[in-house]
Formats: sequence, structure tokens, C-alpha cells
Amino acid sequence: MPGEGARAGGADQPVLPPSSSSSSSSYPADGVAPSASSAYFIPPDPGQDLPSASPAHFLPYPPRSGPGVSRCGASLQYGFTSHSSSSSSSSSSSSTSTPHAPFGPAYHQYTHGPAAPLYTPAAYGDRRAQVYLCNRALWLKFHRHQTEMIITKQGRRMFPFLSFSISGLSVSSHYNVYVEITLADPNHWRFQGGKWVTCGKADNNLQGNKIYIHPESPNTGAHWMRQEISFGKLKLTNNKGANNSNTQMIVLQSLHKYQPRLHIAEVPADGLDAERETRTQTFVFPESQFIAVTAYQNTDITQLKIDHNPFAKGFRDNYDS
Repeated sequence: MPGEGARAGGADQPVLPPSSSSSSSSYPADGVAPSASSAYFIPPDPGQDLPSASPAHFLPYPPRSGPGVSRCGASLQYGFTSHSSSSSSSSSSSSTSTPHAPFGPAYHQYTHGPAAPLYTPAAYGDRRAQVYLCNRALWLKFHRHQTEMIITKQGRRMFPFLSFSISGLSVSSHYNVYVEITLADPNHWRFQGGKWVTCGKADNNLQGNKIYIHPESPNTGAHWMRQEISFGKLKLTNNKGANNSNTQMIVLQSLHKYQPRLHIAEVPADGLDAERETRTQTFVFPESQFIAVTAYQNTDITQLKIDHNPFAKGFRDNYDS
């Protein structure tokens, strides 16, 4: 809902107006559309096989998406819509999943501008969802300074957290809704001289859970469209031993940049999908990118966490003393 944002708050790409902070560590909001009229589209790579798997097992498979009618205000933005044609109608889809590309959508070439489509209008004939990041205004405040997220062995909740509004689903169909967090670029990062700089290649071989399934999955389209979908319980950890047995935690590596991806996977009515085309839709909001850290590096980010996170009272007291 629009009120949620207030409460919780490449090249030639538009940038945000300068932050009120004069810190040299401010960052432009690369890849962020300033209005719904200039949303971005990630063109599919025809030479790259996209993941495929069973929606009944909550694993990603070829994404598809498109337009819908949102009940939210215009200030809530579209995300990137990744989509790909699955196998042709004459052949059934494979039940064997293929691995994800090592880097998130931010690693792709973007097109932008008022004429850039969010989807390929004639690509699919089924229903297409529309997703809004409800607390986008708050995410943008952090994104100006390069968002940082704490990771711990026990797991730490994200702030800002991910909160979405979904429309355009079939009311009676069932869907699994889940977040996946992938590497946003191929770099290892460090904070030096008041700013983030690259320092080598990212380690994309880290093992561990990368998916958080919303606890209300699976559920009907009517359920998902009724209210905001919050991922406030999602935790980030650097504990490589945390695997699918702990579905509340996603395993990340410190000083790497990550991109959350929202997946909406339709569940077949009979629960079987091995002999049919699987259907999922994937949405990406570049303003939700973050660098995983074990301690905050940028004091601007520290102050924003103190100012906006209602659960940071203890940290606020220590910071002020």
C-alpha cells in the first residue's frame, strides 16, 4: 500500500537528484527509473538457457510476465520483468533444472526510456502479473549511498525489507511466491576512501540456500492480491552450513553485491508438471540491490538504519554514546 513506503519507508541511465548529504560516498541510483513511464526492460539472451524446475518444489524455472492492473498508487514502480519462452508447444518441458546464471539482472545490458516495454506483448496468451515495490521510497534513500545488509552466523533480518503488491493473477489459480538472492555483478567489493570500490572477482561458488519461500505459499491469486506481501522474516547469514533445512535464511558472502528477485510460480491444479510447460514470472527492482557486510562501512547507511528502523533502538543508543 502506498502508506507502507512512508512508514518503512549503466551508461546514459537516469540518476536520482543529489542526496541532501554532502558525503562523498553518495551513489547515483543506477538503473532506477524515476517514474513509471521510464521503466526498464531486460532483453532476454537468446543464447542463454534459463532455469527450469518444478514449481511444486519451489525452485525457479523459465520466467514469464506482463501487464496487469495495480491497485497501488503511481508512485510505486514496476520491477524488471524477466521472461523467456519455454520449450515449444510440441515438446514437453524437462523436469531437470538448469543452474541459474551466476549474476543477477543488473549484470545485463538495459534498455530504457518511455518507449521501452516491460514485457513482450505478443509472447504469451496467459495471465501476466504486475508487481510494485511498496516501500520503494525507503529503498531509494539507501540506494543513493549503496545499501548495505548485515549478515551473521545466526542470521539477520533485512532492513529495508522486501514488501510487494501483486495484481493481475488468476483469482482461483494457486501460486508459490518466493524471493531468490543472486550476485548482482562479478566483483568483490571493499569500502575504501569513503566509497565502495571493486577489488577482484566475486566468488560465485558459495554453497547454501538462496531461496526464501513466503510462508503462505502455495495460495490462490485472490490471496496474494488481497494485501501487501511482506518478506520481513527473511534472514541473511554467512553460515555456509545453513541449507534448505533452514528455509528462513539465505546464505551470502560478505563484500559481494546482491540482487533480490521475486518469483511468482503457478502451481498446476493436479500438482504434476513433469510433462507440461512450467510457468513462472520474475520481477527485479534494481533499487533493492545491496552489499553484504559483517559491519556497516558507510556512516550514511548507519544513520539511515538508525533513523528508519524501529527495531534499532539498542544500536541507536550505542551509536549516540
